[in-house]
Amino acid sequence: MKKIMTYVPIILIIISLRFVGDSLLAKIFLGILLTIAVFAKYKRHQLSEQEVEYDERIEANITKWSLKTLYFFNSLLIVILLIAQSQLFPLSIDPVFLLLFLIASLVIPFYLIPVIMKKL
Repeated sequence: MKKIMTYVPIILIIISLRFVGDSLLAKIFLGILLTIAVFAKYKRHQLSEQEVEYDERIEANITKWSLKTLYFFNSLLIVILLIAQSQLFPLSIDPVFLLLFLIASLVIPFYLIPVIMKKL
């Protein structure tokens, strides 16, 4: 079950490519996120084949920075939604933007951060 859950963001990216419409920028952004996710899965698989042992400190750092990044993305989303809801700054939020933001907030902490932390 754990292995299946690691593919959920990639599946969401592929599904969302269908729903972003004709926005070229959104499709490019999703393509970049998909490339990052596939590259990170490849690097993770490559590191597991090398049988490199990581101590608990590295695993704790990966968890810490992944959660901090997810916390940052969620806080930023709350601020964006509060600004859009307030009457001070009239801002209309496109659902495609929210979709891209949420997918990025899944891909970056759970795919990119672990690869970076294991390289350090």
